[in-house]
Amino acid sequence: MCLSVMCLSGARLEARPKAQPKAQSAEASEDAGAFGTGRSQFSLGGGSGSLGGDSYLVLQGRYGYFIQPGLAAQLGLQAWLPLNGGQGLTSLSPGLSYYLYQLKPLIPYAGLFYQHTFTKLELRDTQAFGGRAGFIWSSSGALFGAGLRVTQPFSCQAASCRELEPELTLLLSF
Repeated sequence: MCLSVMCLSGARLEARPKAQPKAQSAEASEDAGAFGTGRSQFSLGGGSGSLGGDSYLVLQGRYGYFIQPGLAAQLGLQAWLPLNGGQGLTSLSPGLSYYLYQLKPLIPYAGLFYQHTFTKLELRDTQAFGGRAGFIWSSSGALFGAGLRVTQPFSCQAASCRELEPELTLLLSF
């Protein structure tokens, strides 16, 4: 299980003459708040895992940039650090996530990603695809989230190959 803390940043201030009406896309971005165009997200998390009888400390991070209100392009990095002298591994995960911020205070989200694992271990599967979905609850400046992440290796389509991981998130906006 992994826990993460996500921070949102990148607020943009623009001086506009009062006589000019706002462009529709700028207005949508302002209504999106922390999920508006040009905003960034950072998440850090960790947990534990096991692979082939070895135990690992799992550290992860994700950066996201909102390319449209509610739509974030993301890049994740996960490092499995061996606790008992084995080989480590690192996974890189680019993806897209969409947040339905219009449904505040309970904001559903869904995303898709590709994952590639770099390691010296002899693993059968180093490439996978997956999805994530859940809800974020907005309460007085803080956002709390819970969801599920599903990862499926390309080389194995059986249900037994799927990895399911819970996502618990605290989002802070600055």
